[in-house]
This record gives sequence, structure tokens and C-alpha cells, in this order.
Amino acid sequence: MPQQDQHTHSMAETVEQRFALPARRRPMSAPVTVAFLAREHTFWYSFASIVEECRRRPRLRPVVILKDGEVDGPLTQEHPVEALRAQGVRVVGEYAWKVLEERPDVLFLQKPYILVQDDYVPDVLVAHGIRPALIPYCTESLGGDNFLHHYFRTTPCFWRVFASGGLSAGLYTRLKRLPPQSVPVTGNPEYDMAGAPELLRKYQEIRSMARGRRVVLWTPHYAMTPPFQWSTWDTLGLDMARIFARHKKDVFVVLRPHQLLRHLCITWASGQKVDKYHAAVFDVLRQAENFCLDVRGTCLEAVLACDALVSGVSSMLAKAMRFGKSVLATIRPGSDGMGPAQAVADAWMHQTDDIRGVQRFLLRLLRGEDSLLPVPDAVLDDFCGVADGKAAVRIADHLEAHFFPADSTPSTGCRPNTQTI
Repeated sequence: MPQQDQHTHSMAETVEQRFALPARRRPMSAPVTVAFLAREHTFWYSFASIVEECRRRPRLRPVVILKDGEVDGPLTQEHPVEALRAQGVRVVGEYAWKVLEERPDVLFLQKPYILVQDDYVPDVLVAHGIRPALIPYCTESLGGDNFLHHYFRTTPCFWRVFASGGLSAGLYTRLKRLPPQSVPVTGNPEYDMAGAPELLRKYQEIRSMARGRRVVLWTPHYAMTPPFQWSTWDTLGLDMARIFARHKKDVFVVLRPHQLLRHLCITWASGQKVDKYHAAVFDVLRQAENFCLDVRGTCLEAVLACDALVSGVSSMLAKAMRFGKSVLATIRPGSDGMGPAQAVADAWMHQTDDIRGVQRFLLRLLRGEDSLLPVPDAVLDDFCGVADGKAAVRIADHLEAHFFPADSTPSTGCRPNTQTI
């Protein structure tokens, strides 16, 4: 065995030994309990297809854990409680179902920033015989050195990180020193919902409101101050609103702010006062009557419904690229940048740091011109993640292969992360 392969093999053994959980003794034939901590339904579709796939497999037993107060709430697009129960999926409240007492075999978390509650610290989970798993909600390769240090140096070590593409997976092996076996490349399960977008409620609502106009999804980022400074909301926002208003006969705008900027939009929408700058932006959009404020549910429905995306540096850029949308990244001078994704951005994203670039992008969209489309499949798969509707199948295959190695026959197989950065 070559020396590098021996080193990688040794790393893999060390990580697996850490998560071997010798205190747990489960019959090899017993079903595997796979729990999903679904605290935020903004990210529900990162779990939805996996829950469904686990439900189909007799050897996997899914449990969906919701925040208390939502477990018996009304059936809505964002809270599919009754639909899950009708399919035989167990749905429980977070505080009624004590995770450290129930001790599922695997616990999927929606975000790595889970350390606010001791019960969900990965080291605590491991000590109780629970394998913590992560499906990243963002594209971790988007961000400069400050972001990479913040994300990869401060987030905990999970038993598995199911990466969407090779670029992000390679960062885990390099910056968190994980072996490739711990970061299988499966594609983003959120993309599994994209097979029939016309059946999605929000998609239908947006296309109906647009009435044949071009749909622009505008997703301003919150970070206006160091260390990241990715937002252009306070520098270009008012001028962008005016441009969109001038083209109201041809353009319909879906405004979906970052979660940490959303409170301003909700405050304004509810009739409460905001500062003069934000009030001016919102007033322009209100008077133009060619926009809607999207603060609910998953972002991917809005991505699928749009013709183009205008965004600060965020994972929305990768999601829109994946589905063939025209993409404009608005750049704030002095920002943290795009780090490992910069080469992709330079080749396949429109970029601007001033309002003239926004105007040019909009005019090209109205003419139906985009010299950067289509993006090659190899770039999309590596940067955005494959979107063949089988991410959940690959993740479920991986679980069965781990827990039932003697008779596991994966239908698609995870693609191991072989990239080094």
C-alpha cells in the first residue's frame, strides 16, 4: 500500500475508532434509529427526501424531532407533521423526546452551530452512543480566509458530513483533517425536491404573481461589518430598488433577505418603524408593486421559480447556478471575498461592486442574453453538487453500508471524496 494511502487509511481508522461507541451493543439485525433534529423549517428540505428514503427501508427507522409547540401544529407547507405521521414516520417534540435518553443510532443536525444546547454537542452525543451527522445547509467553499477559519476551526467534528460537492468536501479533509471516508460526496438532498417544481406551492405563487414578467430573486446578505462584509444592502440596496421599480412592467422581484437581516423586513412589513435608509428602500418597492417579500419556508422554491439571482456572497449563488439561472454576485469592496470559490466565480458568475453592473445585468436578462450560460456540468457537480434526485438514496445507502456491511448492496453508492486542496 502506498505511503499516502496508508496514512489516509490510518486516519480513517482513528476517526472510526472514536465513533465506534464500544458502550453500545446493538443486534446486527435490529433497525437503525435515524433521528432528524428539524428545528428550522427554512432548512426542512435538506432532510425531507432522506426522511422519506429512510421510511422506505425496513432497516432504517426515522424519527423527526421538532421544537415544542410545532409538533401538533396545523399542516402547512413548512410543517408537514400530519403528512409525515400518515406515512408512518414518528414525529416528536424536542423536549418530550430526550435525545440523550432515547439514544438514536444517528442524529442528523441542520446546522453546525448547534453548541448553544449541551445535549447536542457532538462530543456529548458520542459519549451517549449517538453518531452526529451533518448535511451542510450552505456552500462552505464560499468565503475567504476569515470565513474558512471561523467555519472550519470553530465547528465541531461530526461522525459524517455529507458534502454536496468535491470542492466543499476537500475543505473538510484539509482544514478539519478528516479522512475522505468521513466526508462522502452525496449531492445536496435539498435538490431532490426539484424534479417537479411546478407542483410546489410557493413556486406556483411566485409565477402567478409575476404574470409573465422576468422573475429576479434578490437575496441580500446580512454581513455589513468585519470580519466578512459580504452585504451590499446598505451600499447598493436603495439604488437597486429604484432600478427594479423602473422596470416594473418587465420584472418581478422576490426579496428574500438573509435570516439575520430578515427582522428588518418583517418589522417594516408589519407596519413598525425602521430607520430612514431601510424605510426608503421598502417604500420604493412598495410603491412599485412589483415585488414580494419571501420570509418563509425553503429558499429553493424561490430559486426554481426565478429567472435570475442577484445576491451578496452566499450559498444562494451556488444553488441558482446549479439550476441554470443567470447569477449576479454583488461584491462589497474590502469584503472577505469568495476564497476557494473565487476561480469559479470569475469564470461563471457575473460580478459587480457598483450599481451600473446591476443595470447591465438586468438589461441582459431582459434581452435574454447570458454569455456565461450554460455552466459546464463538471463545474456544477464539483462546486454546487450533483442534482440527479438521488442524494437521499446515496445517504441512506451509506448508512446501511455502515450498519449492515455484510449484506449491504447500495443502489447508487456514495462517491468518495478524493479531492485535495
